[in-house]
Amino acid sequence: MSDESFARRILVETDDLIAWNKPPVLATTGRDLDDPNCAQYQAMQYAGEMVWALHQLDRDTSGVVLFARKKSLVASWQNRWSTAAIQKYYVALVHGRLPRSPMKVDEPLLNHNRKGYTEVTIDTAGKPAVSHFVELSAARSYSLVLARPITGRTHQLRVHLQSVDCPLIGEKRYNSIPCGHHNRHALHAMVIATDCDAPLNVIEAPLAQDLLQPSHALGIDLSILTNLDLTDLLHEPEIHGAPDS
Repeated sequence: MSDESFARRILVETDDLIAWNKPPVLATTGRDLDDPNCAQYQAMQYAGEMVWALHQLDRDTSGVVLFARKKSLVASWQNRWSTAAIQKYYVALVHGRLPRSPMKVDEPLLNHNRKGYTEVTIDTAGKPAVSHFVELSAARSYSLVLARPITGRTHQLRVHLQSVDCPLIGEKRYNSIPCGHHNRHALHAMVIATDCDAPLNVIEAPLAQDLLQPSHALGIDLSILTNLDLTDLLHEPEIHGAPDS
């Protein structure tokens, strides 16, 4: 990706931070700082200096990712992920209908290091994990869901959605339902809201283009995403632990 292409996907840029609309099928960070197949490397090429990823999105998850231009900011921002100062909102296309809406899933998650990948299961030996979900629209046996992870565990939304029989469309690891509707799991990090002043108070990434066609094909109405009031739909004052790295 050229500097020009990277620049077109910038959502907000300040002296301290770059908020970028990560495309799908791109890791947030790579094997090392010279790995060109990751968003961090591309951000560094654009900035012409070192930048630090403040959080992680799964390779196939699209949407808002934040980079710090100064190392001194990393610790303070990572500590703030575990407070009400930062709220993350995702949209997901899923199989099935939520058992109730809105709903809260409070299930601990345990990471298993497999050869070459991480698998996550619900397990009482795991770390606390809390997610809020609300159904925005539905057609037949598919739904558009708004999700807010209160904690930030690895694969949290993917596993919690599977646990209520609503796995992501396109999901391969946490889905026993054969799915040919999409070539990646249909999860998009739509908004990061912070206690910072504008323009960092609400950072929004438009829905990834590759999610439009499957939504249309499944009959899912996306118009509800316009002028969506996130605070009213998903509110959770409690915080239950820091995000995983």
